[in-house]
Amino acid sequence: MVKEYSIPFVAIQLTKMCNLSCKFCFRRLNFEEIGSLEMKKIIAAIGKLNPEKIVLSGGEPLLREDILDILQQVKSMGIKTVLQSNAILLKERINELAPYIDWISLSLDGDSESTNSILRGPNHFEKVLNILPILKNLDIPVKLGTVVTKKNLNSIPGIGKLIGLYVNIWKLYQFYPRENCLSDKYKKEFEVDLESYLNVMKEVKQRYPLMEISQHTIKDFEEGPCILIHPDGNVYISKGMGDKNIGNILESPKGIIEECKKSGILKNIEKNYEKTYKDKV
Repeated sequence: MVKEYSIPFVAIQLTKMCNLSCKFCFRRLNFEEIGSLEMKKIIAAIGKLNPEKIVLSGGEPLLREDILDILQQVKSMGIKTVLQSNAILLKERINELAPYIDWISLSLDGDSESTNSILRGPNHFEKVLNILPILKNLDIPVKLGTVVTKKNLNSIPGIGKLIGLYVNIWKLYQFYPRENCLSDKYKKEFEVDLESYLNVMKEVKQRYPLMEISQHTIKDFEEGPCILIHPDGNVYISKGMGDKNIGNILESPKGIIEECKKSGILKNIEKNYEKTYKDKV
């Protein structure tokens, strides 16, 4: 029997800590880190939204010492998990974590170490390529994201050749200069116009017709394609280049659902879910 859900998926930013320092990152930095007991309360409250999946994001979630406990808690609630990782620490932990992971979300932004390092720093390229066949053998679906910027435009089509055998969905994001994030501070280095982005999308779809490839433009970000929850319980949706607070999960989970219905955002969330983490049956 298929479980009925109120919201297709939500994302929780488990930490702002990261072992990379990507200038185009749009993670939020305006909250305090919390301990395991507080995090358990937040996760339990998210369960009242009745999502099908929870995206566990960061920063880098594996920098939290309690990441295994968090994954186990989500699974015990009957909710599917998506672990969003940069792969730096993933190989060493994957066998321990795999039983509690339904999807892995990774990133790759160049078709060579040199190009990818411009955006992500050294060692990331190798870590991602090494973990992909392991995830394939473990039968864990992979969503791989690529941020399209003016620094890697020519490199993007070649990424498909490297990942085609291993990923379930390849999602290309137009660089998004979110307010109060590093991506906004360095937007002149990375921002790419819509026409250039769409040309890359067209090329990769023509070159790899059998791959599941989806696009994500600045307009998609602005339409609020995801519900993001901070460790303090505050819940946000995208609004323009920033965020809009729609309540606090600890105070009123029902109010969050009602606010999503009232704003009409659920349709956009469902659309984003279909092209990102929807299980193919």
